[in-house]
Amino acid sequence: MPQQQETTLPKEKFHHYKENIYILKPRDCTIEELLDKPIYRYINFDMLYQLLNGKLIVWRKGGMSDKHEAGDLYNPFIDSFTSVGDKPTDKQKRRWKVLKELRKSTACWLTTCFTSDANDDYFFWKCYTSNFLGCRYKTTLRRFINNIDLGNNYELYIGIIDYKHYETWPSGGLTEYAFSKTISYQRENELRLYFLPKAPQIILDNSVPNTFCINSNLMIENILFTPFSSNIQRQTLREIFKSWFPMFTLQSSFFKIIETI
Repeated sequence: MPQQQETTLPKEKFHHYKENIYILKPRDCTIEELLDKPIYRYINFDMLYQLLNGKLIVWRKGGMSDKHEAGDLYNPFIDSFTSVGDKPTDKQKRRWKVLKELRKSTACWLTTCFTSDANDDYFFWKCYTSNFLGCRYKTTLRRFINNIDLGNNYELYIGIIDYKHYETWPSGGLTEYAFSKTISYQRENELRLYFLPKAPQIILDNSVPNTFCINSNLMIENILFTPFSSNIQRQTLREIFKSWFPMFTLQSSFFKIIETI
């Protein structure tokens, strides 16, 4: 069934940084500090290839492995409790239905995410890349914002994920829901970006990503390749990369984890 995506994040809760760019004020730093803090994204080589050719691939959050992103809850009744012995009213039932539909609708939101963790991290390589084709690039939020082309139809909403010991759901506010995850994921240290359409949009296929134009030459600071590769694989990848993207050769290297291949 086609789904309709609406821009529902309230602008008044965000700092309007520039046209079509909205930033949620961080708790532990200023917005200016956040803009210049190094951030990192782990991807596979096929996505890096697209990126270095000026195409940022952005997927819908409902396709992530964490089913919370598709609007699911560990306890599906957590937002539909009544007092013992009380029957729910029609008003309560309507409210519960609206909250469930709101949760599910966010699965259509286009999103990408970065980590602020600069460490040479085994966890990230294993979770977010495949075999010997993994890559990690470094940038800043300011570089990203200044080099992304949102076109005329999208707005960008940015915030740091808040990790909680309990599940969040839209009854606590859609902004909180959109920028919260359970504490099980706190190792991610995530900066989340939502690309939301300015007008309602019919989604025919939730698995199809969108592509935004981006100047990767100015956006990317450096690229690191996976430690999970043999010497032959490294040499081959290095030669291919040097041939295809000579402008990035000096900005690329391999991570220092030593692993048995």
